[in-house]
Amino acid sequence: MKQKHYSNFIYYLIELNIVLLIFTFPLIHVGFSNWFINFWQSLLVIWVLSKLFTKEVTKTVLPPSGSLLLIFAGGILLSIIFSEQIHFSLKNATYFAYGIGLSVVSYDFFRQDEQRIQRTVNYFIASTVLISIDALIQVALTKDILGFLMIDHRPRAFFSHPFFLSLWSGIGVFLLIPRLMNTSATTTRIVYSVCLLIQGTAFLFSKTRAAWLAMGTILLCTFLYLPHRKKLLKAVLILSGIIAVFVVVDDSLRVRALSIFRADDPRWSIWAQYWRMVTERFTNLDWFFGRGPGSFKLEYSPAAPGQGLSVTFPHMMIFELFYTAGFFGAVTFMLWLSYYIYNLLILTKRHSKDLYMWFMELMPLLVFLICLINESFFSRYFSFPFWFFAGISFALLYRAEAVQRA
Repeated sequence: MKQKHYSNFIYYLIELNIVLLIFTFPLIHVGFSNWFINFWQSLLVIWVLSKLFTKEVTKTVLPPSGSLLLIFAGGILLSIIFSEQIHFSLKNATYFAYGIGLSVVSYDFFRQDEQRIQRTVNYFIASTVLISIDALIQVALTKDILGFLMIDHRPRAFFSHPFFLSLWSGIGVFLLIPRLMNTSATTTRIVYSVCLLIQGTAFLFSKTRAAWLAMGTILLCTFLYLPHRKKLLKAVLILSGIIAVFVVVDDSLRVRALSIFRADDPRWSIWAQYWRMVTERFTNLDWFFGRGPGSFKLEYSPAAPGQGLSVTFPHMMIFELFYTAGFFGAVTFMLWLSYYIYNLLILTKRHSKDLYMWFMELMPLLVFLICLINESFFSRYFSFPFWFFAGISFALLYRAEAVQRA
């Protein structure tokens, strides 16, 4: 009995840490940066200590596709070992290491009780709605409740940049869509519709092209693959219609949407300089193991400025992984991601009517596509949501496989 009470207490602590992480993530730039990191660390420590105390370390089951993920993590470790600046590379891999640990904790925690996933979705929705409301206040008053101003006529809420608002509100939109489609209660539908309207508006006002393309790609895949086409088609048409109106009415948005195709877009100069760095500086060992996490940030030439974009990473995650861990790291990551998607498609085909499961499993891919050209693979902004939802996705895949085996 004492063992059971102890386990319940540990589960409450883990869930409390998850809540704190979700609600402090948007507040990193308003004095909560260390808090967020501390909550992340405490979550990992609590889980490890609980496993050691209950002697359940050996009972921890490797998540689906976990073997390939370990090989990829080993590739990152080798890139650090062979790096010319080991301490710097080790420091830059911190959030990646935390992220891998988070995916394991998330997988172990959520595969034991699916109701925990439902509660966590509620936490995310609440957090993203609050941030979206603050963003809309910023649009209406030109500043939010803390006095932060918009950037280039784009709201950012508490974040340092509109991109992070698009990431957070996009997560909320994606979590709400299956909730809205699966509920039949009138009051609940009204509440979900209002929340989705708030989040969707903030998502659109962020004017972030990558986030829009990512959301469109995932919704299109869902539309083509699942049988819930009529309901989803309405959501897709409404979202597409709103975006079309934005593009027609807002000149700045139209310019932003087309700028990626212009030669003066800063990403083209960054990618051109990236290729020169690879061909001129890579040794034979670098081609295979890379130059270590964070090396691009140190070695990027100031002679090729990013014209306003951050040049601490090459603005393409696959390029960054290759520079970091060479062919070994980039290929093993793509193998893991491909195998994960393959498992996802196979299981979804068997459970094609479970819209909720499909959306939750696709969440890591949504985060990956949103961040693909806008964020570093080793940043906390990518590592926290991506690896957290990867753990949930692993848990759902594990449960689906267990049902299939039974």
